[in-house]
Amino acid sequence: MKDLYLHRISDLQGRKRCAMSAVAKTLGYEYVTDTPDEVDPGLSALVTLLNDRADGRVRQVLISRLPHVLHTGRTELASLIAEVFMPSAIRWNKFKYEAQDAANWVDLQDAARIYGNLGARFLEADGRGYLAGGCITLAAALEASDPKTQDILAVSAAGEIASFETVEGWSQLLHILDYVIGLTDIRPYIGQPMAEEIRAALATTEHAPAGLFEGLPDNPTVDEAANFFGRKIAAMARVIGEDERIGYQPRDCAALLLQVAIGLIFKNGPPEATGDQLRGEVQWLARQMLGAGETFIAARVAPEPTPAPAVLH
Repeated sequence: MKDLYLHRISDLQGRKRCAMSAVAKTLGYEYVTDTPDEVDPGLSALVTLLNDRADGRVRQVLISRLPHVLHTGRTELASLIAEVFMPSAIRWNKFKYEAQDAANWVDLQDAARIYGNLGARFLEADGRGYLAGGCITLAAALEASDPKTQDILAVSAAGEIASFETVEGWSQLLHILDYVIGLTDIRPYIGQPMAEEIRAALATTEHAPAGLFEGLPDNPTVDEAANFFGRKIAAMARVIGEDERIGYQPRDCAALLLQVAIGLIFKNGPPEATGDQLRGEVQWLARQMLGAGETFIAARVAPEPTPAPAVLH
């Protein structure tokens, strides 16, 4: 896979390849497919989710893993998503007691019951729709008798929650991938820190639109990073630029700023800082981005204002 560069979407001509279509190409498939027979369907679904929920920088960490996804047979995907990913996601969203419920089940049948109840819980007024969707889909996965259906639905449940903008869940899913394809003996666990290679990929400003990171201090502290990115994101309506190789459109600059902020905050955070403290900074920046992003997009698509007629005095 020398000189491979992964894209979110493959083209029909095969000039651009996503992760799984790149695997298919190395196996000799003459047509574009992301479900080669040599890869377990659940594993294909997980790699595709990771490919699609990353930007051009982070996506490239998948390349070294692709040779290891072949001929694995069925893996522990469904149980690991139920055991580690979903309780972690519920915990990130500040539902402490619900996260404890999600982490305490004795077998998959019991887990299906618990996640069904949690789905109903998150449909309440103080819940979260995406958590409800994830829990309900996971309950359906765990109740399925067909192994392929179970694993693919479990990955779909994770897809309800894994975030492109803040990379919440992406690192956890990568830990799960590494474990099931045999790249690590460390079983994924709740609270597992973000992998160093993801932090490094997030923090890089290579290929960014010109001037987007002008004024960023070298090795900023958490406060310096939050202040810099807070100002930049709030000024998003004035940012123009794109990169043809990575595929950044101007409307994606807010997400790029946020992702670099995440990388720097987690990379340069003080040793005594907890993941929850650093995540609080990230969530504040994410809220800034959501408001600024709408303003930015509106400014880009709005027609030029008509000049007011001159008034003689």
